[in-house]
Amino acid sequence: MCVGGMAVSTPVEVNSSCSSDRGSYCHPDGQCRPCPTYAECTNEASESNNTQSSAVQLGTITDDDDDGGAVCGVLDGPDDVDWYVFGGEDKVLHVVNPTRSLSANANAKLCVYARCVNSGTSVACFGESKDTAPQGQLGCCSFGKVTPTIECDGLDDSATIWIKVENSDALQCVEYELEYHF
Repeated sequence: MCVGGMAVSTPVEVNSSCSSDRGSYCHPDGQCRPCPTYAECTNEASESNNTQSSAVQLGTITDDDDDGGAVCGVLDGPDDVDWYVFGGEDKVLHVVNPTRSLSANANAKLCVYARCVNSGTSVACFGESKDTAPQGQLGCCSFGKVTPTIECDGLDDSATIWIKVENSDALQCVEYELEYHF
């Protein structure tokens, strides 16, 4: 809108849509982001993905880099951990490179663990720390981005992938956006 030949911006409410596809939300700093902002982590009160066995199921995706998605979440307090899981399908002429990236309003640790569908899982971490999930799967952890190299016995590198997001600074509320592909 213009007033007296000058562009004028009308403020909108926090969490209102700020994109034509209605897929982004206004934040208190005036930025438009893919995830809404949460007030005092109230949206996490009944979460159930605090353990690997109760991980949120993200379905099955292929190793076509256009496949994958994003998840918005909140770590509600210093001991909160969020788990996600998906099946990764290795397709001919594509490369398995299960990249995860995490954007957060504070430090949050991101871990990725794998178990090959057939057998013989090998996981290599480059610039990330090696870790083992509670159920024994090998993986890699870091801040911001994790891209482990996964090798399975045979030609098929299909695998189950677990993702863990944890509150590394023991803050009361950490908002995050997790992007993933296989």
